Amino acid sequence: MNNFFLNLSRIIQSYTLGQRIVITTVLVGMISSLISLVVWASKPEYVALYTNVDPSMGSKMVNDLNSSSVDYKLENGGKTILVPNSIAAEWRMRFA
Repeated sequence: MNNFFLNLSRIIQSYTLGQRIVITTVLVGMISSLISLVVWASKPEYVALYTNVDPSMGSKMVNDLNSSSVDYKLENGGKTILVPNSIAAEWRMRFA
């Protein structure tokens, strides 16, 4: 293992400062892109649970979602309730 790092050090030292900067920039960019991809892919896809919801009914729905610790988003001035796609059908049945 020590031999590996020694060889790696020799290879890095053989590059000019400009080349080292470019290699470092590319590596940092690749790692940042990979992290961004993983974070983006792990976010749930939100779909509309109901649209054009009456404010009083929407309030009851939001309270039920909150009490069950369900992630949701409100759009269209609170008239559209979005939930993760994986649980949308279940919650539509609950509210039907």
